[in-house]
Amino acid sequence: MPKSTFYNLPKEKQDKVLEAAKKEFFRAENGDILIKNIVVDAKIPRGSFYQYFESKDDLVEFLIKNHLKNTEERFCLLIDKNDGDILAAFEEMFNRIIDKQKMDGVNKERKVMEHIKKLQEKYGCQSAVKDFPKEITNTVLLNHIDKSKYRITTSEELASVYHIIMSMMIKNAIDFKNGDSKEETKKAFKRDLDYLRYGVMK
Repeated sequence: MPKSTFYNLPKEKQDKVLEAAKKEFFRAENGDILIKNIVVDAKIPRGSFYQYFESKDDLVEFLIKNHLKNTEERFCLLIDKNDGDILAAFEEMFNRIIDKQKMDGVNKERKVMEHIKKLQEKYGCQSAVKDFPKEITNTVLLNHIDKSKYRITTSEELASVYHIIMSMMIKNAIDFKNGDSKEETKKAFKRDLDYLRYGVMK
């Protein structure tokens, strides 16, 4: 999270720093953000960056959490569209990500997954990534799920399911980036969801 010094900045300067950070966030390949690009674009000294954020990873986590919060409403609508079926909603969301035409050369959802994957590889379960589901799997999201279809009754249980599905999404999105076709990628993700829905036992 940003330090108090960031929040003490005038709103205009906060916005300028965040816009530069977002630009670099969605430009970076494989989650490799360059601070020098942010400070140049925001027109601030490099030292000021560390007055506003603990580290580059701290900034990345903040931007990911903000992005996930902004997608909550859209995801709730997808759950409603799929009659409270969260797995069907995830499948539709993933297919949209794979099908989506790049806007300004960037598929933003795939970029977010790349950043999450990089943090997971660096910190594992100790990363603040583990807390991301808590940002969106609150009672609002839980209330959109048809609980008669799932053994999910608490935010903690929903967070566990979210972790599993996000890992599957990241893995399949990376496979798509590495050359799998759209059809292969969608089929593989559906297979993974079916394992979760029906189990692997006969």
